[in-house]
Amino acid sequence: RSDTEKLFLNIGIKPNKVQETLKNKQVSQKLVEILNAVNITQCDEKLGNLLYGVATRVTESIEKHRFMLAQYVADKKVSTSNQLDMAIACLLYTSPSPRDRQKSRMPSSA
Repeated sequence: RSDTEKLFLNIGIKPNKVQETLKNKQVSQKLVEILNAVNITQCDEKLGNLLYGVATRVTESIEKHRFMLAQYVADKKVSTSNQLDMAIACLLYTSPSPRDRQKSRMPSSA
C-alpha cells in the first residue's frame, strides 16, 4: 500500500472510496494538502469524511478559504455534514463574484 492509501484509510475513509479517490489525482492531492495543513494523520471516520468533503466540495471560487474551513473541521467548529454545507454556502454567498473580485455579494446592510 502507498503512503497516501494508508493515510486515507487512517482517517476512516472506506477502502472502496480510497481506491476511487486515488484514481482522481486532483482530489487525492487536495486531501493530502488539507491533512498536512491541519496536521492530521489519523482520525475517526466522521472527521475524515468531513475533511474529504472539504477536499471535494469547495469550489474554485472559494478555494482560498479551503484551509481555513479544514481547520474549522479539525477544531470541531464544523462537525456535521449540514454545518459543512452551510459554511460552504456562506462562503459562496459572501465571496466576491468572479465578474468583480473587488465587491462582495453581501448586502451593504449586513
